[in-house]
Amino acid sequence: MVRRILPVVAAASLLLAGCASSPSSGSTASGGASSSSAASGGASSASGSSSSPASGNGLRNLSGTDALGKVKAAFSAAPTVHVVLNAKSDQGQAVGYDVRYAKGKGAIGSVNAGTGQIKLIAIGSDVYFTGDAKVLAAFGAAGAAGTWFKTSNASPVGKALAQLTDVNKLADQMFKPSGAIEVGDGKDVDGHHTVGLTDKGPEGGTLYVAAEGEPYPLLIEPPAAKKDQGDAKFSDYGAPVDLTAPAAFRTLPGS
Repeated sequence: MVRRILPVVAAASLLLAGCASSPSSGSTASGGASSSSAASGGASSASGSSSSPASGNGLRNLSGTDALGKVKAAFSAAPTVHVVLNAKSDQGQAVGYDVRYAKGKGAIGSVNAGTGQIKLIAIGSDVYFTGDAKVLAAFGAAGAAGTWFKTSNASPVGKALAQLTDVNKLADQMFKPSGAIEVGDGKDVDGHHTVGLTDKGPEGGTLYVAAEGEPYPLLIEPPAAKKDQGDAKFSDYGAPVDLTAPAAFRTLPGS
């Protein structure tokens, strides 16, 4: 299940391969609001608590397919959520994904596709990005590490980057199992009772879902034999997410 997120993250690799226009060519200086940040929020406000499992949300009474569908619907409808992924690509490179989503508004976070780190802020149709020296050099902006650039999801660059901040795209990948889903026992995840949805297919893995309240996903773990594949964690459902444009940025030509 963890590896189902990799096709989304792989969009970053395509950008680093040179599909982007050079930010250093004809870009204009622009002003924004204050520096960007994401509110850390509190614990998952609606993902269930350590109360008695007797107040369950009915997942155990559903088939695997129906349970997974209910989880996907709950995740996609959540007003906000924080997703953290640690995995490995097919080439063995470490992949990192740390994004906070605000439904219908945008997202903020960072992605490392194994070829450098990109920081992103999506606000409506606008996408702001920056990166480490390796990333920006691939964009033709050597020496511009730390500089923010603005584009829109209508441009080739913005369209590719927007895939990394699209919660529906993420949900489609994560909740597409490789085999039959078996509903079973969960475990304590950060103080929350859970139900386990295990993918019996070749990619395997178990999705731990809140057993009370909204059936929000909390954790995806690979099978024990593939523990080095990484995991995905979900938290801060309903917590505030601050989407603020960078104080200064350069606009990509044609954006």
